[in-house]
Amino acid sequence: MCSGVVFDSTVVDATKVISSDFSIRLGSIDYDTPTYTYVDSSGKMYVTGAIKGNADLSGDGDYLDGGESSIGYGNYDGFISVFDASGGYLWSKRLGGVSNDQGLSVVTDASGNVIVTGIVLGNADLSGNGDYLDGGESSVGYGNYDAFITNFNASGEYLWSERLGSTDVDYPYSVTVDATSDNIIIAGTVGGYDADLSGDGDYLDGGEDVSVYTSSDMFISVFSSSTYVWSKRLPDLGNQNGRIVITDSQSNIIVGGDASWDVDFNQDGDVLDDGESGSANVDYFVLSLDSTGNFNWVSRVGGSGACLAESVYVDSSDNVYVTGYVTGSVDFNQDTFLTEDGEDATGYGLKDVFLLSFDINGAYRWSNRLGGSSNDSGYSVTTDSNNNVIVSGYVNGDADLRGDLSITSGYGSNDAFISMFDQSGSFLGKKRFGSSLSDNGKTVFVDPNDNIIVYGKVGGDTDFNQDGDVVDGGESSLNYGLDDLFVAVFTVTNNVAPTLTSFSATQSSDGTGEVSIVSTVDDADDNELSIAYYYEEIDTCGASLPSTTSTISTVSSLNGTAVTSTGSYQVTTVTTTPGANIVTSTWTSAIDVSGANGETYCVYAVVNDGNEDASMTTTTVTLD
Repeated sequence: MCSGVVFDSTVVDATKVISSDFSIRLGSIDYDTPTYTYVDSSGKMYVTGAIKGNADLSGDGDYLDGGESSIGYGNYDGFISVFDASGGYLWSKRLGGVSNDQGLSVVTDASGNVIVTGIVLGNADLSGNGDYLDGGESSVGYGNYDAFITNFNASGEYLWSERLGSTDVDYPYSVTVDATSDNIIIAGTVGGYDADLSGDGDYLDGGEDVSVYTSSDMFISVFSSSTYVWSKRLPDLGNQNGRIVITDSQSNIIVGGDASWDVDFNQDGDVLDDGESGSANVDYFVLSLDSTGNFNWVSRVGGSGACLAESVYVDSSDNVYVTGYVTGSVDFNQDTFLTEDGEDATGYGLKDVFLLSFDINGAYRWSNRLGGSSNDSGYSVTTDSNNNVIVSGYVNGDADLRGDLSITSGYGSNDAFISMFDQSGSFLGKKRFGSSLSDNGKTVFVDPNDNIIVYGKVGGDTDFNQDGDVVDGGESSLNYGLDDLFVAVFTVTNNVAPTLTSFSATQSSDGTGEVSIVSTVDDADDNELSIAYYYEEIDTCGASLPSTTSTISTVSSLNGTAVTSTGSYQVTTVTTTPGANIVTSTWTSAIDVSGANGETYCVYAVVNDGNEDASMTTTTVTLD
């Protein structure tokens, strides 16, 4: 006897599908370091970092293009490589001297000029012409590692350069261009009491000469083309690093970084305001200034250990997004409770990825925590044209990429990842990829078509498009080295959840106890579907799958492959085509039919399309 008194269909987890489009591998036969990528309004991709020795900067596997030969350079050198939207090589430059140098950040201005910042030690070539005769190339009057800014036009022709810094160690971690004024804004860290922040060789401009200093101070320098505009330094007894800078639609300057001890962020002479008091632990901060350097607001958050903000981005509504890593439980919204998403570290590990959003005034919007039981970090965050939020970085071992403690397994010791959320923080999609060694997604950007571009490093052969081989562009490590650079481009498509348009469970009349299950399934995206069946003794089916359900022990299908047991449930694989796909299965009931005495059972069917979209349907069967 069959009683179909309940028919319920629930759609779970509407997602985006993130698919590989193409990839490029760059680097030498040694260790190479990715630092930043930028994508302009035409889709051109700009990457910078550090290379050692002869290095492929074009992705063609040889060392014959601009800046690829290491002759006349040193140990590690900075570089800039430029590609068109289809991955075609345009031009490259090698930068540096005979010591260790590195490109740290890159951006373009309204005229398409390319601005690169980085560090150099000693005399250094900042124009790519092989000599030390251009602006800022001489180290006279400077110190250990110095900051540099260098400019090229859209075709790679050198325009101008400056050297900044002290006699100690300096890092210009980030550069951006304000869309309204076209001003160039640099944020980073300087060491020493005196530091040239204008490129004029003296210490007489804003924030250049300080009386209080420990080991590193955050700085901001602003230029209009090559002309110095203003600078600011936060001198205090603690250490502060400005790691990322960006502007919003009102030309406010937003800096993300980290700090220890007390910091006078608003420079009013005390450390009594919100976010200024600290301890020896490293906290992350987000600081907002207006276009002339006046203080707007600061948010500073710390955990039980070190917390760093690696990246900040602003969407078209001027909402601010931050990612990095946190250690332990963290009060993201500063309400003294740990009730918001991602604040409680329970179920996570040592260092975890965090994703946090503020509004334009610094008010908390939402937060999330990702990762596993080991060390993980978010390195970069961006948004697409719909203000969907994309974060990249690395995870180690089994890890949650959704923010709900659900787990994905990995490839190597560290894997690169992409996680995507809507502007309210709801999960949309994810991608995890890498080699059998250590990998990361250092920077993420979107192009004008909302394709996702990830720049990072891989430690060996990497199947970027996950087709089972490593013969596609940039996948093989042959002719490269230990850690290589990659640019991977991914398309994003909407994924429609599969449907279960009808579902019935009917007991056989022959006394065998068999129950015939007929499911009508469909998937608009033409994915291969898996169907799992469960049951529980209950008169009325619940709205979600209970934890007390039992697995239906035997399932067969007229459409698909043989049934496989995962140890926890039985799966029928259905190769769908557009339109209704009828799946007929048989459940050989483990229930003692002779003693059933009219008991009613709820049967659950869960269909999954492999992209995390699932639909659940229920029906009831009464066994006589």
